[in-house]
Amino acid sequence: MFEDGKLRRIDVRTDKISTQDGIRIGTTVAAVKRRYGRRLSDEPHHYSGPEDRYLTVALAGDIAVRFETSDAKVDNFYIGNKSQVQYVEGCV
Repeated sequence: MFEDGKLRRIDVRTDKISTQDGIRIGTTVAAVKRRYGRRLSDEPHHYSGPEDRYLTVALAGDIAVRFETSDAKVDNFYIGNKSQVQYVEGCV
């Protein structure tokens, strides 16, 4: 995602790419919660049922990663500036 001509967020939709901590599409919600613990923010998904979540963790500086979940597994994730990671839509 580019905003103001700068790269602000990268969306990942393949299980071939993982985070530095080894989280990838298909990782269970329980594993994500074990890895990040209390650093993890857990919010309901805006478009699907109450069991689907947004799991967000702040990283260094102004960077965060957000995992979208469905069926208790990571469905996709994105990393970037905290503000852009909070966007529900993948575009501005």
